[in-house]
Amino acid sequence: MSDKTIGIVGVDYCGSTLLNYVWDGLPGVFGAGESHWIVDKPEILCRQCNRLRCIVWKPEVREQLPQALDDGKWEALREMANADIVVSSDKKPIHYEQFGVPSRLVFSFKDPLAQIFSRAAVLMGYNDAAVSVELGDDVIDEATTWWVDETNATLEWIMKQDPEFKVVKIELLVDDPKAHLKAFCDWAGVKYDESALMFWRKRHHYIGGNHSLSRLKRSYYFFRQFRKDERWKESFTQDQIDRITKAADVRDLTERLNELLVPGKLLA
Repeated sequence: MSDKTIGIVGVDYCGSTLLNYVWDGLPGVFGAGESHWIVDKPEILCRQCNRLRCIVWKPEVREQLPQALDDGKWEALREMANADIVVSSDKKPIHYEQFGVPSRLVFSFKDPLAQIFSRAAVLMGYNDAAVSVELGDDVIDEATTWWVDETNATLEWIMKQDPEFKVVKIELLVDDPKAHLKAFCDWAGVKYDESALMFWRKRHHYIGGNHSLSRLKRSYYFFRQFRKDERWKESFTQDQIDRITKAADVRDLTERLNELLVPGKLLA
């Protein structure tokens, strides 16, 4: 398999959309977004153009992709975008096994409180842009169990697929975006271009993702900026925070994640 494919792996709400935006802004890199939709829902539109006749996602190429072999799909995407490297933000192992596992993998994660909040808000019927909501303990418990189970399963999968996988913790990226971008460029073998950090100024042709960058409202929590996801501070009570962070399985898994944040593995 070509080494020109990079897959972002993680649990939902792990920051994969942000990584896709930033890396897509680099010379020769195409951030395809959630490529599994090409197979699961071929009629889905580019999030930038929102129409069938996209300048990148050409209908004649898209028709061929679901039938292509694993390696062929990635190569077809590279040719379609005229890119050296294709990035997928599919995240979930099941999607990569369906579309084809990229040759290089990056595990992305956030503070567990952030991901658990997002999951709990969605379980309550709010969208992923919710900021201040009231959440019951039962919903938080369900979201916490989901985070533990999904994160453990994802880590086990990526370790079997690529023992040399890289790691991104989104809070560290937000603290120093330039350091992250330089580390990624060195690892991926692409030219550093600081303008990629102004991702909202570029046109990104991608499939799926949590939102359409070109149609975001100014009130959106992450509008045109790097920002830590701390919406949980507006919703969780202190008792709920303790309920999550003091749980043995959350504490153990958080420690396991932090052990990955070492030089040579961390893209920062």
